[in-house]
Amino acid sequence: MRIVVMGKMVQDSWEQNGETRTAFKVQAERVAILPHRMVQVIMDAPQKQQPEEQHASSPEANQEG
Repeated sequence: MRIVVMGKMVQDSWEQNGETRTAFKVQAERVAILPHRMVQVIMDAPQKQQPEEQHASSPEANQEG
């Protein structure tokens, strides 16, 4: 089975029996299982939604004074 993991690597350090221990872990944001014959997968970062733009056709803009 093939998988794709998107995220970051983090380092943990702690004291154990008077020695400093270190471990690297993967902090996954996205995980996907790939089909058997898949050659390449491109995963784009999720896009942020843009706030709605104010339209010139709003009632205040259409008033004649």
